[in-house]
Amino acid sequence: MNWFSNVDELERILDDPELWQTLYGYMAVCQYEFLQTESEDDLIDHDFAFAVATISDLEDVLERGAPEEVTVVSIYDDGQARRIVRLTFPAEVLFYIAEPSEDLERLFVS
Repeated sequence: MNWFSNVDELERILDDPELWQTLYGYMAVCQYEFLQTESEDDLIDHDFAFAVATISDLEDVLERGAPEEVTVVSIYDDGQARRIVRLTFPAEVLFYIAEPSEDLERLFVS
């Protein structure tokens, strides 16, 4: 898995615009919510614990059990379909790059 603790680290995935937009958008929301109770100084050192996982990380993803929330982002472009599954856990958020024909139900339950 590739881990990202803040917005600046998302620069590593700029070559994948859809993935970058998905992570950046959710991290921006998390930053906003964080700043409702914490200071900007605390934000500098905060680790949001976002990770991108692929099929090779599936066993590790499933070991975490059922997430608190699951969101599936489906992207259709030039006849190509892509799914990015956001799995929100208490201490981390995983963005799983699903295979096109993959059954996602096993990600939703433990």
